[in-house]
Amino acid sequence: SPDASTAMGFGAGSRSISRYLDEVIFAPLPPEVFDFLLHTSVLNRLHPDLCDAVCGRHNGGEMLRWIAQHNLFLSALDDSGRWFRYHPLMRDALLHRLRHGGDIDIRQLHDRASAWFAAQQLWAEAIRHALAAGKSAARDAEAGAQSLAEEGDIDTLVQWIRYLPANLDPSRIELQLNLAWALAHRFRFSDARQLLDAIETQSAAHGGALAHSSWVKLRVVRAICEAFADNIARSIAIVEPLLREVPCGDIWVDGLVCNILSYCHLADSRPQQALEVQQRVSGVSVANRNLFVTVYRAFVMAQSYLRQGNLAEAERQAAGALRYAEQHTGENASSGATLAPILAEIAWEQGKGEQAQSLLVPRLETIDNFCPPDGLSRGYIILARQAREMGRLAEAESLLLHAEGLAAQRGWLRAQAPLLAERIAVALHAGDKLAADALLLRLQTLSQTEAAGGYI
Repeated sequence: SPDASTAMGFGAGSRSISRYLDEVIFAPLPPEVFDFLLHTSVLNRLHPDLCDAVCGRHNGGEMLRWIAQHNLFLSALDDSGRWFRYHPLMRDALLHRLRHGGDIDIRQLHDRASAWFAAQQLWAEAIRHALAAGKSAARDAEAGAQSLAEEGDIDTLVQWIRYLPANLDPSRIELQLNLAWALAHRFRFSDARQLLDAIETQSAAHGGALAHSSWVKLRVVRAICEAFADNIARSIAIVEPLLREVPCGDIWVDGLVCNILSYCHLADSRPQQALEVQQRVSGVSVANRNLFVTVYRAFVMAQSYLRQGNLAEAERQAAGALRYAEQHTGENASSGATLAPILAEIAWEQGKGEQAQSLLVPRLETIDNFCPPDGLSRGYIILARQAREMGRLAEAESLLLHAEGLAAQRGWLRAQAPLLAERIAVALHAGDKLAADALLLRLQTLSQTEAAGGYI
């Protein structure tokens, strides 16, 4: 949350960096270079031809070479030297200037970028820029939705929903399933269930059986929805039989089946069984190169090793996947929400408090939006303990209350329990026995529910 970020000192640091960039980096630049930087700041990654399309010029390669030669926070994304990315802090500062300048048509820049990406059949980026330009991105919607899902771009899929027709189109089952998948991962459980029910009703009404891979996808998305809604037994009942259907003809769906079954085993405190599911299908998972399944596989494996006390292997799995994901999608990707809390817990256990904070604080908004129950509670407990150790008890309580509110809103008793336990520790540290007793009573009430069992 923004409040939490500011409380941890992140906001002040960002202002200092922004001032440094304005005064030391941007001010001395030739006007044509700064103009190029402004126009291309709408891009998550840069290619000479893409820059030409967005800027309406033919000097993209020359400009990128000049920027690289002058060490302007530009990093290469491939060995051929064709794809680049600005440093996130520099890009943020440029975007701030672009949005407050008023003399550049930002929607037109996004529209040009969308057209270029669509011509290259890079659908996920084409859709992101089309939406930023205020367009519906209806062309090649199915391919675009699958591309976004494979990247794990949940926010864009959810944002896209309001641009699509309200009526369900029988020819767009795959698109609708991907939207339901995104809603489940955004923890909008009721909306996801309604869409899945509508897809089933629609399919039955039109008399055509779903393709086998689509049927498996429908079932596994429902299992994902129930798992994230903390209905673990219901999710296992749906997904466990699907393991027999792997491979189902869609390697992305195969990955979803294995990952959510492993997740359910973890939620039921069975880390070895979670690992065994992944070992059973490791060949299928390795063959599937899409980003989301690869990252989520690393998440469940790292979580399993962490539960078993194997910190080295947990760190290896999570750190490698986080580097891989952020190289492709940037630092604000949903992958960081799942992996950063694991790495932060390992850092905290190793006495590396600053490293834990640097993993969590820049990603708090993403963690709030996409992190499953364990990771959410883990991340905020670490930050609260750090604040408590520094004597900032009000800040510790505020962090825990924020996370507890999200957990309550989503019905996550498993996350509420450890957060309440940590609030008791804060109250006792403050000498407030009355508050500690009241919190203990709430915790004891939670412990009587099956959902919280094993977490208290």
